[in-house]
Amino acid sequence: MVVAKLTAYAIIVIKRRSGPTRNGRLIAKLDAKDLVVHALSRLTELPSLEDGEAVYFQLRRHIDNRVRTIQKQKTEPTLLPLATEVGEEGIEVAIEPADENAENPADAAEQSAEDDFYRDALNETKKKFKPGGAEAKLTDLIIDGWRDRQDISELMNITPHHYDVLIKRVGRAAQAVKEELLRRKTP
Repeated sequence: MVVAKLTAYAIIVIKRRSGPTRNGRLIAKLDAKDLVVHALSRLTELPSLEDGEAVYFQLRRHIDNRVRTIQKQKTEPTLLPLATEVGEEGIEVAIEPADENAENPADAAEQSAEDDFYRDALNETKKKFKPGGAEAKLTDLIIDGWRDRQDISELMNITPHHYDVLIKRVGRAAQAVKEELLRRKTP
């Protein structure tokens, strides 16, 4: 009975997440039974299999996560043929493609300048709030590199809803400071 319910849920998820995009068409071709089997293979992650309801809802999450992963995955890269040139004695030699991971010093300097600008903008934003207040603490965490909503909520010991309210307040103030700094820079 549970497998039938999970299969029905998988069909609903497939219908909900399929669409006209490339990944949506891939989802439409998925087999609901295969999704259930995949979800069952991931049951090793649960600490206890005693609670049947928790196991059932975990299986549903596995099904939805699997389909969502397929829906969100990047498209396959387009492969281009390597360019060749004729070397000595008429032998074709492949041209060494540029290293995409090599960092361009000009780009690094530009990125550093941009990082400095936003750091200064956040420091100016922090001054607009009460020292030691929640907004100032949030700004400090963002300056320190924290980005994840859940992590910041735990570090500040606040609810995710309270985080949303704070981030909107800080975001509006930061936008105003950024615009002011840009006005000062432009003659």
